[in-house]
Amino acid sequence: FRGSNNRKFRILKFSHKPIMSDIKKRLVFSILQFLQQSIKDGTIKEEDTEGVEVAVQCVGEAFGVNVEDPEQKAAYSTKAPLLSIFEVAVRAQEKIKPATKSAPPQPVVTEIKIELTEEQKQKAEELKSAGNRKVSEKDYKTAIQLYGEAIAINGDNAVYYANRAAAYSQLGQHDKAIEDAIKSSQIDPSYSKAYSRLGHAYFCIAKYKDAVEAYEKGLSLDPNNATMKSALATAEQKASELRTDQGPSRGASHDGGTRGGGAGAGSGLGGLGNLAGLA
Repeated sequence: FRGSNNRKFRILKFSHKPIMSDIKKRLVFSILQFLQQSIKDGTIKEEDTEGVEVAVQCVGEAFGVNVEDPEQKAAYSTKAPLLSIFEVAVRAQEKIKPATKSAPPQPVVTEIKIELTEEQKQKAEELKSAGNRKVSEKDYKTAIQLYGEAIAINGDNAVYYANRAAAYSQLGQHDKAIEDAIKSSQIDPSYSKAYSRLGHAYFCIAKYKDAVEAYEKGLSLDPNNATMKSALATAEQKASELRTDQGPSRGASHDGGTRGGGAGAGSGLGGLGNLAGLA
């Protein structure tokens, strides 16, 4: 086909036309209507009109769409012109962009918990039992090492931390005992012995008020524990004596400000039962 402005156009012929979905045909129909309207309203320059008309014909044939067909007009026409639909989509996209820039989506971090095999659980229990035997032999350093090996296998067992806390206290390492006792209570808040170990460690460094709070928490979980009851009473007495001795004018804190004197510091009543009932 040769246009009046001597430009050559070739109309494509398709021997096998794919079956088009209605939504695609409606889109093509709207595009062709838009092009025809652009010719009519002068948006397209006169010298380009013939080329656009040929393009409309080629695209219409390719998609099996004819904007002059009354049936297709009824089937494929949209209530709003294509340009209006496009403007709405652009405005919606522009509203989304600032929010995306100012608040980019945060990556979701998922904690993956690896299940232990029965063999691993059994090995950890064997190490804990070996640690308990070393405690009974008063070999606390070896006991701490064995509990640590059990924790390395299963770090989610409150008993292992509580037992190691007891061994630490026997060596006078009360700060480490406090760390382990707190960790034990975090793993299992219902494990009363974690608070018993914590109370003992606090008592040994003369933090009597903290010891009282720990023992009270333990007794709320195990109200019939006679050992903790005795330890609580002693801790309360020490806290009271400390307040009386220091007096309000000296602005004393709730602890005694001393560090409990090593391995023998737990031998008083406040330290009763630190090694009792190792699990």
